[in-house]
Amino acid sequence: MENSYLQFILVITFECAIAKSNDLSKRITIEDGTDEVHKLGRVFNEMLETLENSSKRERQFSSDVSHELRTPISVIMAESEANTRYLLHKKKGRRNAERMEKSPL
Repeated sequence: MENSYLQFILVITFECAIAKSNDLSKRITIEDGTDEVHKLGRVFNEMLETLENSSKRERQFSSDVSHELRTPISVIMAESEANTRYLLHKKKGRRNAERMEKSPL
């Protein structure tokens, strides 16, 4: 019996190492049982499920924020470029007007 506990703990350790590799969809294989070791395996699976769901929500949130900010940032960039062109054109026009005023006719 002690040997089966040790094997189960080794399986849990191995499968947790796999899950740690960023694949949170992995779960520990648990046979039927009601002792502490089986309960531990089920708790680990619940923890992995919680982490997986949290990771999915975080990725979705980042995607949503990126999408929502893309349009306002594009508008700000377009307005900035238009204002820059306008100011450069206005400055160029002012210099031309000053040259015309200074040139003798």
